[in-house]
Amino acid sequence: MGFLYSLVILPLESVIETLFYFSDRNFGLFDYGGAIIFVSLSVNLLILPIYNAADARQLGERELRKRIDRGVTHIKATFSGDERFLMLSEYYRQNHYSPLSTLRSSLSILIQIPFFIAAYHFLSNCEDLVGESFFFIQDLSLPDGILRFAGRRVNVLPLLMTLTNVLSGAVYSRNAPLREKIQIYALALLFLLLLYNSPSGIVFYWLFNNLFSLCKNIAQKCLRRPSAVLFILLDVIAAVTAGYTFFIKTALVLSKKFVVYAVCLAVFCLPVFVRKFLCFLNEREKDFSAMEKSVIRPLFLLSAVCLAFLAGLALPSAMIASSPEDFSFSGGSSHPLHYVVSSIILMMGLFVLWPSLFYFVVSSVGRACLSLIFFVAAVFAVLNAFVFKSDYGLVSVTGVLDSERGLRGIHPFQLLLPVLALVLLILLVFLLCRKRKIFILSRIMAVVCLALLSFSIVNCVRIRGRFNEYARVKNEAPHSDLDEGNSVFTLTTSGRNVIVIFLDKAIGTFVPYAMQDFPVLKDMYAGFTYYRNTVSFADHTVKGAPALYGGYEYTPEEINRRGSELLLDKHNEALLVVPKIFSEAGWRVTDLDPPWMNYTLEDLSPFEQYPAISAMNVKGLMTGKYNREHKEDSLGAGAEGVDQNIRAAVPRFCLMQMLYPPLREVYYHSGDYYHRVNGNPNYIEFIDSYANLCYLNELTSIDDGPDCYLLMENETTHDNVFMKGDETKGLKPVNEILDSPSDLTLSYNWHEEDSCYDLQLYEVNCAALLRLGEWFDFLKQNGVWDNSRIILVSDHGVSVVRPFAPGFSDNRDYSSYAALLMVKDFGSSGEFAISTDFMTNADVPLISMEGLGLADSNPFTGRSFFINKDDGVNVYIRNSDVDAADLRKKKEFDLALGGSYHVHDDIYVESNWIPLAEWKRMEGEGGH
Repeated sequence: MGFLYSLVILPLESVIETLFYFSDRNFGLFDYGGAIIFVSLSVNLLILPIYNAADARQLGERELRKRIDRGVTHIKATFSGDERFLMLSEYYRQNHYSPLSTLRSSLSILIQIPFFIAAYHFLSNCEDLVGESFFFIQDLSLPDGILRFAGRRVNVLPLLMTLTNVLSGAVYSRNAPLREKIQIYALALLFLLLLYNSPSGIVFYWLFNNLFSLCKNIAQKCLRRPSAVLFILLDVIAAVTAGYTFFIKTALVLSKKFVVYAVCLAVFCLPVFVRKFLCFLNEREKDFSAMEKSVIRPLFLLSAVCLAFLAGLALPSAMIASSPEDFSFSGGSSHPLHYVVSSIILMMGLFVLWPSLFYFVVSSVGRACLSLIFFVAAVFAVLNAFVFKSDYGLVSVTGVLDSERGLRGIHPFQLLLPVLALVLLILLVFLLCRKRKIFILSRIMAVVCLALLSFSIVNCVRIRGRFNEYARVKNEAPHSDLDEGNSVFTLTTSGRNVIVIFLDKAIGTFVPYAMQDFPVLKDMYAGFTYYRNTVSFADHTVKGAPALYGGYEYTPEEINRRGSELLLDKHNEALLVVPKIFSEAGWRVTDLDPPWMNYTLEDLSPFEQYPAISAMNVKGLMTGKYNREHKEDSLGAGAEGVDQNIRAAVPRFCLMQMLYPPLREVYYHSGDYYHRVNGNPNYIEFIDSYANLCYLNELTSIDDGPDCYLLMENETTHDNVFMKGDETKGLKPVNEILDSPSDLTLSYNWHEEDSCYDLQLYEVNCAALLRLGEWFDFLKQNGVWDNSRIILVSDHGVSVVRPFAPGFSDNRDYSSYAALLMVKDFGSSGEFAISTDFMTNADVPLISMEGLGLADSNPFTGRSFFINKDDGVNVYIRNSDVDAADLRKKKEFDLALGGSYHVHDDIYVESNWIPLAEWKRMEGEGGH
């Protein structure tokens, strides 16, 4: 049953869902009621060719039945028994009629059933309709109950729906036999009984379906050329859309939303071009009829299968193969290949099953037209996905990009060449049609399908191999025996403690605002020095974390200088440098969740040769306890919701890759792809890290033993979610922030144009600081504060909507390199202090070892840790270094110049950020 639903209904529901949210978020004429109307009209226009074909067949059956009724009556009156049966069978055969042909009269109703099921399932589960009114409808999620009669509420919408259904049926069946009229009216009554107590949003949708059907039937009965009127109507809609865009929505013309309206206008203008195309095809109708089975049909099927393979196999398998561990043991699915299977089923329904229904009900010219359109669409999609691709960077399992920079920064190559390729494709199709050599297109498509299938098989083999290895490592991991009731690291009261807390993607520039919004932090962080002038060497973990762990010898440029060694080995070495030094000096060393060790998750095998280092993966250890104690928390959707989000997000992300590059950001729509999200898709990942911060007291063991070194990575600041007020001790929820901008007390001065992504990042950064502050209070109470050196640091920042600092241009790159760095030294006290010294996160190894009598050189290379950074440093943008499988084979990073900078002195002076290409040129000329 699940398979059939995913194949037949889910593709339709996905289309309906996209149309619904697309209308609401870009047009918003009548809120969700208007979105329902938009969905109804769009779906009906989309399946209009099927309706027309069904009506034509039904009318043909009706005329044939009238023609043979007299003969049938005569045979029934003259013969009986077997003789009657044989005579009727022969008579039916001679007239090419079958009693089963009466089912044709129900064809238009049967076609509507899957669409109705899809719409019913979506609208009945659409939480956005709860409490939403539309004119006289008080709540679209409840029966309307507009009238009162005899003390009871009467639902008016179902009655209106039935009235329009009856009127439409009366127009349609005006000359139909009685049995057909009875069938139509009986179905109208059945729908009344079924939908009378349904949510008004569903009834409203069906009401507009009936209105559309009524208008269609009237047009077919009263107009000589209804198709021409339809084309004219669509052209009028195009004109209205243009006027709405350029006059009513003038303020949006210069914004990214203009792209949405431009696309809508282009789509509505398609009828003009469709007419020209149909005229061209009509001239070759005889050729197409002759080639239908041998050429046209194979071309259509191959093109449809190509689209399904691309969106359901090739791209999903490539996405998952880049990091199978992230998709393993997620939600209700343990094996990542489950998501490939669910994607191909969905795409086979979307691109093969339902288009095939269109194909087999239209005329020979319509079939040729559909085949050629699918061929062009398939080839164009393949080119967009593999040739005109964007740099998506790090992508979460729910299809959310770590940065939208790759979508926004459209290169002229991505803008013009796809258009040129599309034009050449269309010209090729016209040329081969004229030459009567369409079979060449089928051969091209067969080769493309085979290539996509081979590509997918290779990816799936990689996924399976990586998953098997990951499952083995996971089962053998040191933390597999950990229990949430046990401590995982130890601090000493009699010796010294060095604690390095690495907060992934924490933004250093948020700290001053957090201190003002939450004054309690100033007491919690008394004795700390905040280094506001700190940068990372990259805008992502792969290149940014090694220097944080191992020092300046592991900056991207320095790593590349050791070009004979694998990146994997250099990365592992960087993560081991400081723990090795402390352990060899007799310190008790604990390393929690080392990032990307062996360029995978949870693989701690490099630590096996260092038994004095206690390395553990503890992410998610306290999630169960947190969820049990926060049952009222509504941010998450549970394991089932996570699984649903991943199953839905994988094909959506892949569909985005198939689009013309400028349209990708429009469809991405800040990560929701115009779809409903079950809870917050990042919530489960967030809680796996956040819960550990909430229960740090329980994870901590205190004794009077030897010195202790703790290195802990935590990703609370990495995943963007909205916190509830109690989670951050009073931080305003986002809806309150946006609804009352004049009443804001937050010092960060949010504005309505600031993205929700920025708001979420600020909230999780504040939450992390507060939870760590509570742990610091615990350390003070237990005598392990004055003897502890504590360092808070991040590997990189992240792009935000706001300018980096007052007076800066609207450049989002700078904040990607603004790392967090806060230090409390042994015995440090006094007020929270701020330093303006130019720092990088590569200073952390030196800071952590300073004055402890430890080695001052790298134990693996013998090189000194000290470096002169007075001339500034080079910071690098992410480009292709995100695929773990590829990274394992490489010896050097790909260091892109575009978007990278040379930065020096005060990072809050924009002129100190010099584009790296310009800096390299200046270096080559011998001056800076």
